Amino acid sequence: MKEFVMKYFKEILIASFGIIILIFLYKIYFVSTDNSELIKFKLETLDKEINELYNQRKSLDSSINARNKNIEKIDSALNNLKVEKTTINQIYQVTATKIKQSDAKQTDSLLRLRYRY
Repeated sequence: MKEFVMKYFKEILIASFGIIILIFLYKIYFVSTDNSELIKFKLETLDKEINELYNQRKSLDSSINARNKNIEKIDSALNNLKVEKTTINQIYQVTATKIKQSDAKQTDSLLRLRYRY
């Protein structure tokens, strides 16, 4: 027996390796249907979780859109304030130059118009 094993050692090793590969391939390609209920349950739970994540994403998208609209309103208000500020600064510069160039009577009338006194 020992002589037989020693003589055909390579062939025995190749045959056993081939059998192991065939068993492995059979297990991969021919999955048993006993676990079909378990797989179905897992797929259903995954679908539920995916739907929940989709709904959460939709709600987050809507809140982001609402906040973006608020940010746009704030930006437009800030731009309006900047324009008003520059306009007021120009008016004050013009008034300051008028006051510097005017006499006391004109200065008094400018200040009365300004402060309604």
